[in-house]
Amino acid sequence: MPERRPRALIADADPSTRLLLSRHLVSDGFAIDECADGRDALERLTAIRFDLIVLEAALSGLDGIALCRVIRHGPVNPHAAIFVVARSAAESDKVLAFVNGADDYLTKPLGVREFLARVSAVMRRVERPYDRPVRHAVECGDLHLDPSRRKVIVRGQNVSCSKQEFDLLYVLAAS
Repeated sequence: MPERRPRALIADADPSTRLLLSRHLVSDGFAIDECADGRDALERLTAIRFDLIVLEAALSGLDGIALCRVIRHGPVNPHAAIFVVARSAAESDKVLAFVNGADDYLTKPLGVREFLARVSAVMRRVERPYDRPVRHAVECGDLHLDPSRRKVIVRGQNVSCSKQEFDLLYVLAAS
């Protein structure tokens, strides 16, 4: 089964910014959706799962900061990486974006290499739970491992262990 391409939404009123970002993200392997206003972005965000969302802070209809709040509390894209782009470099605007759920904040005009480096860094850290393989319970003699609850049971007794210990034990017991 081929690996799913990461998907990005670029919501920016400026067509040249959308074109610039989409070209570079496509060359980095992303599938791209674009829109020019906040209401259109909201419709897409409630229907489509995205890995990366780039929002202009000053979108018409519904601004990028309000969209951050909606995304973080919504059911479809709470784990997506969110970048806010804006003309303002004011600390208060940056803090407002971060407090409302942004993972990064960039000022216009954008430096493409910096943007791509930041996307790469954030995407390494963002959890994509639907890309994780499903792990099933494993029994091996007196050992029972339940990955959904990270539970280790040996001869009917719970055994505590770290995340790394559990993961290593799971790999060994499952093979």
